Amino acid sequence: MEESPGKIYALTVVLTSLATVAVGLRFYSRHIKKAGLSWDDWAVLPALLLTYAMAISMIIGSANGDLGRHTASETVYDDQGQAWPFPILTNRTAVFLQVQYVGQLSQVLAFGFTKLSVLLFYRRIFQSPWLHRAVWFMVGIDFLWTVGFFFSHVLQCYPISVNWTNLGNIEGKCLDTNLMYMFMGWSDVATNVVILALPIPCIWALKMPVAKKAAVCGVFLLGALTVLAGIGKLVVMNNAFYHSDSVDFTYVLTPLVYFPLVESALGIIGACLPLFRPLFAGVTSRGFMRDLQSVDIPSSEQSKTLWNNPDDSRAVEEWNSSISTVRYYGSDSQSSVLKEKGMPSLPASSLKMLSNAPSEGPWMKGPKVYQSMV
Repeated sequence: MEESPGKIYALTVVLTSLATVAVGLRFYSRHIKKAGLSWDDWAVLPALLLTYAMAISMIIGSANGDLGRHTASETVYDDQGQAWPFPILTNRTAVFLQVQYVGQLSQVLAFGFTKLSVLLFYRRIFQSPWLHRAVWFMVGIDFLWTVGFFFSHVLQCYPISVNWTNLGNIEGKCLDTNLMYMFMGWSDVATNVVILALPIPCIWALKMPVAKKAAVCGVFLLGALTVLAGIGKLVVMNNAFYHSDSVDFTYVLTPLVYFPLVESALGIIGACLPLFRPLFAGVTSRGFMRDLQSVDIPSSEQSKTLWNNPDDSRAVEEWNSSISTVRYYGSDSQSSVLKEKGMPSLPASSLKMLSNAPSEGPWMKGPKVYQSMV
């Protein structure tokens, strides 16, 4: 499909709308569950605002610049009389280069906040100590990645105005930007793959049928769309570098301007999808989301065994595995799940008593986690 301003307008409207709807549904889901907003919810908002910034700059680049258009050029003759096309740096070309620069800065921050939101979400819903350590390690990597590439892009040329004057080709004034862009692209894909894979061992360890484990993993792995977008960006980047000597550089580089918007929007959508379950709860008794609600929960026998044998590691493991499963699916479905299992809901008075009980013995971990979900 050929590049054009119309294509740019369509992409910005569709992608920002989808990302906005996803974030809106995320907050609405939290409202349905009567749950307060957490850090992972707040972290996705800057990513959305930065996606808006990319979209707005692209619209400006198409309206006032050469984004999606061919580069203006003139014919220059050498001493032998051979004609050579040469790009003309017009005001529209300068606007294109400014939009490209703004997009480079915005995408780094948007990707960083999206990754942070996903990691904090893992930290909130999973209770595995090793996963918590892995999450904080990846938060550190994400921070270094975001800060490092943000300032690398800010200072890729000096003075900064070189980025949109003289076509950014003053010798000795710029970094090897091609190498920097490729390293950023590959490291972006690599970190996304690692982040997507983090919860899979925890999900697979839950006491569920294999089909349900696969279904839950599938919900989390919908974020793989972001990885695919990142790979697509690398392909586009390689093609742009291959034609780096082209006079029609605004047309060649146009995909590099809008592909980060694609990746950012898909990343936000993928980060929000796992929280949509409350929107579908109870719609159909045989639907996919209702199947996911049929999870293992601690039985009265398990509770009795754990109470009488607080040092029984197997009983502790069974309780925590079941309670972690319930924690993942949220508080709003607990009563219906307990009812389906033929068990009474735990009354608020009992929860209060448990929450105030002495925190001695491993058996207290389960009740306290359960109480925090109501």
